[in-house]
Amino acid sequence: MVLFIDYYFLSLLLLYFSSFLFFFLNEKNPFLILILLEFQLIMLALLFIYFSYLNHSVLGYIFALFIIAFAGAEASVGISLLIVFYRIRGLFSVYFPSALERVQWKKIS
Repeated sequence: MVLFIDYYFLSLLLLYFSSFLFFFLNEKNPFLILILLEFQLIMLALLFIYFSYLNHSVLGYIFALFIIAFAGAEASVGISLLIVFYRIRGLFSVYFPSALERVQWKKIS
């Protein structure tokens, strides 16, 4: 019974991780991209905790704490960059089809 619950938990975590990865790659709103990235990091931390539980090791728990600390720092830096980006550009879109057309390319001789 315990083995079935372990495989069920592992498959559920991998399903969540892959679904958030799919939505992360198809999203254009930067706030939603940050939220999905946070969910992916949480799922990764849970996977480390799960494998650490299976191997009877403390290393996965420690690594999960580092991942959660990194996720908090990444979220604060990401939101502050988005606020600055909005103040400069006035929009939140990630997709700029004409951004490369306005760049003046110089020839390197």
